[in-house]
Parts: sequence; C-alpha cells; structure tokens
Amino acid sequence: MARPRKATPADELPAEPTPESPRAPDAARLIRPYAYIDDSGRRHSWHAGYVVDAPDELAVLMSRGAHLEHLD
Repeated sequence: MARPRKATPADELPAEPTPESPRAPDAARLIRPYAYIDDSGRRHSWHAGYVVDAPDELAVLMSRGAHLEHLD
C-alpha cells in the first residue's frame, strides 16, 4: 500500500494556482477527526476517514488546518 502524501498547509497554497505551484486537491480524506464551533455556536465535525469532495467544505477544512490526505 502506498504511503499517504503529506497535505500542503492551506497558508502555503497560492490564491490562484499556477503551473509551478501546488493546487487544492479535488478530494481528500481526513487523517484524524476534526471539529470546530463557528461564530454562531454551531458545531461542525468530521470523522477520520471521511472523504471530502465538495470544494467549499474542502476549503474550510484546509483553511482551518485539518489533517488531510490528498486523493487526486
């Protein structure tokens, strides 16, 4: 089995991808459980192994530093 690639921290990803820079993945799997409470008090949580393929959800997880394994 191949070893998972280390995820690129969100703050290292460029706002606009270029041919020589890393881009956000199309899908990723959470390596660890992740949860947070937003400003309105709503709880958001994902379990380890959950596959994220929605771009907006993936952007939130990446921007918050969730541990992800890129799947593309």
